[in-house]
Amino acid sequence: DQSEKKQTPKQLEKKNALDQSEKKQMPKQSEKKRKHSKTPTKEDIDESKPAPKSRRTQRVSFQRRPKVMLLKPSLALKNTESRSIRKCIKDDMISMLKMQRDDIMEDDNLDTGFDFDTEDGRGQFLSLLSSSKNDHSTAVPSSCFALSTDKEYAFDEGVVVPRSFQFYLAVACGLPIVDISFLESHSKKKRLGIMNHQHYPFPSIDKKKMAEEEKATHVIGASNHNWYAPQKATSAAIERHSLWTSGEGIHSSSDTLLPGTDLLQNYSVILLGDFDQPSVSKRVAKKKATSSETTSDGSCTKGNITVLLQLCGANVYDVTSMAAPKHIKKGLSKSQLTDVASLSPLGHLEGSPTLKDVLQSYFESIDDADEKVVAMVKDKSDTKLGTDFLAQFKSFASDSNDDGVIDVVSCDWLFDCIGDFQVHKSG
Repeated sequence: DQSEKKQTPKQLEKKNALDQSEKKQMPKQSEKKRKHSKTPTKEDIDESKPAPKSRRTQRVSFQRRPKVMLLKPSLALKNTESRSIRKCIKDDMISMLKMQRDDIMEDDNLDTGFDFDTEDGRGQFLSLLSSSKNDHSTAVPSSCFALSTDKEYAFDEGVVVPRSFQFYLAVACGLPIVDISFLESHSKKKRLGIMNHQHYPFPSIDKKKMAEEEKATHVIGASNHNWYAPQKATSAAIERHSLWTSGEGIHSSSDTLLPGTDLLQNYSVILLGDFDQPSVSKRVAKKKATSSETTSDGSCTKGNITVLLQLCGANVYDVTSMAAPKHIKKGLSKSQLTDVASLSPLGHLEGSPTLKDVLQSYFESIDDADEKVVAMVKDKSDTKLGTDFLAQFKSFASDSNDDGVIDVVSCDWLFDCIGDFQVHKSG
């Protein structure tokens, strides 16, 4: 106490300043208690709380769920094959390429359901696979593929399948085609947790990046056709779509791009004579699926042939709607020939060239290799019908004295062109 009294005012002021600084550095009583308490503070909880984990089901891939088309009627599938496909649909791995219907039972159907023998049915199919510049649609071969359940031969390079209308339809669309083992393999990987959950199963298009295991599941052709026709068609369809999106090529001015490969882009095809009658029975369709003969399985309906030609980019003129075979054999009247001459190509807008315009242009530029006109009948037995019609129509519609010849081809010519993905000579 005596020492404090002896301190000068300056010393006392300095001492008080030191006391104040020590008080500031000492923690409050409540903080002392928290330091030794096991109860965590709000700050501790916020710091120790882990960041929320992303759910495994959340998809970050921009890849769309692929649509799948079968190469045979679903009624002809084995039970194991049907279960495998339905399991993949249930697991949200794929969806079926088919027409939407109001019928509740249609949800259980694996077939496309499109009636190609009606103009509306063909239009719905082409519209479903069309690309639009407004919604930045992807190319058809990058969003859809075809599935085969039959094998003629199996090699390390791939699978060869039987001929069928569905095979030609898939090739004409440019769809990749795989064996069902491709789907079963991906389904098994997903069950085992090996497959990346963020990606849908889709056939690799680039052969260089394709695994050997997957290569053996790809369909490389059909019986008695050149190998790798499906792969060539897929490449052509992707290139066609790429040109369109970049504002190049023959479709650059269109806002909507129909599916196809443009294999027969420069062709005008005249349909003549009788074709197979459309079947409305699924039992008959199942029976036909077991047949390997292309011309006897009922697939040569006028609608089927028309949609294949449209996918190949050809202009199709349906003379059968104007002139029956018996009328052609008897000789067409001037009125009938006038109606035939005014025909426009199926599925095209008004203003398209009429059949008379096409033939006149063809005969005037007979040496122009880019423009082709052929008459198509169901099979070779109707060849004379085709030549008789062309002789009558040429004398009526063309003023040219040129001896230009229009070839008559059968449906097999079209199947061979698509199956080999190569335009064969029509003569």
